Amino acid sequence: MNTCYTCRKQRGLLELKLPSFDLVNNIEKEVSRYSHDWQKKLVRLAACVVSEVFISDYLSLLANADEVQPVNRITTDYHRKDELAHSSIFRNLTKEIFHHLSYKEKTFFCQVLPLPVHWFASQEFIVWETILNQLNFKYTNEVIGDCRAESEINLNRIDYSELIQLASEVGVFDMIEGKESFERQGLLS
Repeated sequence: MNTCYTCRKQRGLLELKLPSFDLVNNIEKEVSRYSHDWQKKLVRLAACVVSEVFISDYLSLLANADEVQPVNRITTDYHRKDELAHSSIFRNLTKEIFHHLSYKEKTFFCQVLPLPVHWFASQEFIVWETILNQLNFKYTNEVIGDCRAESEINLNRIDYSELIQLASEVGVFDMIEGKESFERQGLLS
């Protein structure tokens, strides 16, 4: 947070206002579809599981990008190492939690677990458009339009193999609902 603040301050970007991210919006939208607290909690758990599985790979991309300034690469690499340190803890917690769910809860969890993969695959065009507009970038509409033409959600740019492995280890694919939900989301063939 300090590195981000310092960079924004040095570049005169402290006034920059970020809109809510697609990831957050999609979590809240999915949570709002359900009336029971246990369902809402399991949607949030699914989002957390996917977050923990994906974050290290994402941070690796930034930590190893030569185009990123050294202080930001180093900070990102420390963040990545921190995430790796508790990733195994989160994987084990997921297994333990799943083991203690009722059949009804397991079925629901199996159905919502693959959803956050698409949320993470969002290229967050609204966020980028908002930032570019605030910076008065002359070609915002053209740049965002060109990017949107390629795809808003791009599963090819993310590696979800660890989630598939975790789902298998947890027992999600031992349930027909689990396998079908991953197939429906295009994550299994």
